Amino acid sequence: MSGQYFATYIEDLEQDPFDAIDFVERVAWRLTGGAETITDPVSLKNKFEEEIGILQMLSDQFQSKIARLEHELNKEKREYVNQLQRLHERNAEAIDKIKQLDATMQSVSTKVVHLGDQLESVHQPRQRAHDALQLIQHFDEFLSDQPLNSMIFTDPDKLLESADLVQKLYSISQELSKEKFATVQARIAH
Repeated sequence: MSGQYFATYIEDLEQDPFDAIDFVERVAWRLTGGAETITDPVSLKNKFEEEIGILQMLSDQFQSKIARLEHELNKEKREYVNQLQRLHERNAEAIDKIKQLDATMQSVSTKVVHLGDQLESVHQPRQRAHDALQLIQHFDEFLSDQPLNSMIFTDPDKLLESADLVQKLYSISQELSKEKFATVQARIAH
């Protein structure tokens, strides 16, 4: 079969919608060369049988091509499903790891908060002790007959801090014996 006939067959077979009667008429027209009358029916029958054989061969070729393509499609489908399954498993593993990480983070954050509370409970008494020491040192400054030379009393920018400290020292001095600490009480009051 020539390439021209093959291309014509393919075009005829791929028409949508396919009309079998029209197809047979076109084949007959090609076999008779467009003649109006049939002079040799046996020859025409033989040509039709050849054409049927060619069509059967085309059908077999197309069937093998279809089978090969279906096999490739099924193989690709299986590979795709396997890949999806692997990705799904990896995704499930990642979700489990994220859950574990979240649980670990929750545990660590609880421990950090607890540790922070413990540090704060240790820091507060230390801060109170430091503040008490500062008060004692400033009270000692008022006990001596020397001028006040602590930065808090000499720096004009620390006036509010100085006033707060004097207020605290005044409250403390009022609880002390007036006979023993009258001088200090008077000095703090000024």
